[in-house]
Formats: sequence, C-alpha cells, structure tokens
Amino acid sequence: MKRENISLLLYTFAHFAVDFACANLIFRISGSFSDAALLMLKYNFCAFAVQLPLGVILDKLGRNALAAAAGCLLTGAAYLFGSVPLAAAVVCGLGNAAFHLGGGLDVLNGSKKAAPSGAFVSSGAIGLFLGTLCAKSGAAVSLPVLSILCLLAVGIVLLRKRLYGDVRSENAEFSLPDKSVFAWGALGLLFAVVLMRSFAGFGMGFTWKTGFGVLIAVISAALGKFFGGFASDRLGSGVASAVSLGAAALLCIFGNNIICGALAILTFNMTMPITLRKAADICGGCKGFSFGLMTFGLFCGFIPVYAENTLSLSPVMLCGACLISLALLLLALSFEKRGRWGRN
Repeated sequence: MKRENISLLLYTFAHFAVDFACANLIFRISGSFSDAALLMLKYNFCAFAVQLPLGVILDKLGRNALAAAAGCLLTGAAYLFGSVPLAAAVVCGLGNAAFHLGGGLDVLNGSKKAAPSGAFVSSGAIGLFLGTLCAKSGAAVSLPVLSILCLLAVGIVLLRKRLYGDVRSENAEFSLPDKSVFAWGALGLLFAVVLMRSFAGFGMGFTWKTGFGVLIAVISAALGKFFGGFASDRLGSGVASAVSLGAAALLCIFGNNIICGALAILTFNMTMPITLRKAADICGGCKGFSFGLMTFGLFCGFIPVYAENTLSLSPVMLCGACLISLALLLLALSFEKRGRWGRN
C-alpha cells in the first residue's frame, strides 16, 4: 500500500473518532446546561469558524501532523471539563478545528485528486451520528474514547515521521491567491456554494427522518461525500456537479419518499470534495486558508438554524437551493478555469 494511502486511511479513521468524541461530549453536556443553543453556537464557532485564521497559521508553520495530533489530544482533554459545559465546548471545538485542518491539509497535499478529500470527510458523518446516539442513550464511552484519541495522536505523528523523516508537512511556500478577479471570484462563489449546502442540509427535514430513517440519512450523506470525489475525478468537476445537483434538485421534490429522499441527500453531498479540491487548487500556497474558508461557510450556514432553533424547508425550496448551488458552482468552476488559463 502506498504511503499516501496509509496516511489517508489513518486520517479517515481518526476523523471518525474525533467527530464521534465531539458529538458524544457535546450532546451529553447539553442536556444539563440551561442554554443548549448557546453551547452549540460556541462549539460550532470554535470548530468551524476558527479554522479560517488557524488555517493561515498552519500554512506558514507547516506542522500539519502535529496540528492533527494536538486536535486529537484537545478533543480528549475536553472530557476533563465536563462539569463546565461552556469550557468543554470551547476546548472540544478547538480540538476539532486543529484536527480537521491538520488532517485535511495532509490529505490535500498528498494528492491532486478529489477522491481522497471525499474519503476523508465521509467518515465524520458516521462518527457524529454514533457519538450523538451514544450520548442520548446514556452510554458511558468517555474513557475508551479518550484512550483511542491519545493513541491516534501518537500514531499520526509517528507515522508521518516514519514515512517522511520528520513531522513537517509538504506545504507549498506561503502565498495568497492571484489578485485576479477570477481567482477571488471563484473562491467567493465556492464559499457561497458551501454556505448554501450547509443551510439546505439542515433544512432537509423529510418526514421519514426519524428513528431508523436518521441512520439512512447519515449513511446517504457519507456515501455522497465519498463517491463525489471519485465522480469528479472520473467525469470532471463540471459534469459531476451538474449530474449530482441536477439529480438532487429533482429528487428533493419527492424527498418525503424515503428512497427519493435518501438519494437526494446522497447526490446533494457529492459536491463537498469538489469544493474542497477546487478551493485548494486556487490557493496553492495557502491551502489551510482555503480549507478554513470553506468551513467558515459551513458555520455561516448554521447561523439561521441557531436563530430559528429549527429549520425545515419545503421540497420546492430545497429544489431551488440545489439549482442555485449548481449555478454558483458552475460559475465558480468557469472562473477557476479562466484564472488558470490566465496564469499560463
């Protein structure tokens, strides 16, 4: 097995474990906290919004594996603050951010294809679901999770040291994207696509998404992220985007049917690795910035959910969100291509 594949496999499993631990802790402590919504806001801010400035720092330092290891340790350490919910949410969120950035950068550096990014992000959805399930069922898993995370942190660092000779990652020399309107326009459009995907994803309140249906939705989302990268590499990002979001728009109209709804969630999530890969391509000398910008889009899409406490979009609105996302993404890809030709 190639060393890049070994690293990807470890990071993918670590992503599952970290998201499992985060969901398990946050949902355990939120039940005993007076303002659960505020707790979720602080966690999501630290886990997603903070990745933007942290990504720039990591671009310059180049210590991706160490950041991922530190994220694992911080996530485990957050369990020690269980009696102080807001502190636990902040520490847990920062651990999540550090791991995602460190692991995500190594994955992006390891291959110019979209498939590895899709594999890396896909396992997180399963971890979040199982962690939430364990928390709500009252299962005591904190000590085993803490032990697993500590071992993962050590394993990531030792693996990279063995494969690459040190723990410094192969980040390109730091530089911001070209000042052209095409580069920054493409980044802005990709940001809008991620924001729309986050907002609409929270709003997919199909009638069957209760009980066992929640598991079906989670598996569909994970499979969409996993196969989206492969589809992009095989068909091209433009064709893969048009097929996936076009299909999602049609399927959302019949989303209350469990088969159509599950397929809608799957196809809707296929563009996640495409946006990550294209943003990284534009920001060759600051991939951490691009990764953080995309996760900041996820956080912005969460804000309306926090404000309304719950969100459920009609099938027609979901269809519209898919079509708007498709238009924005195709325009972003066009901008990215024109900017690339301009550099040549």
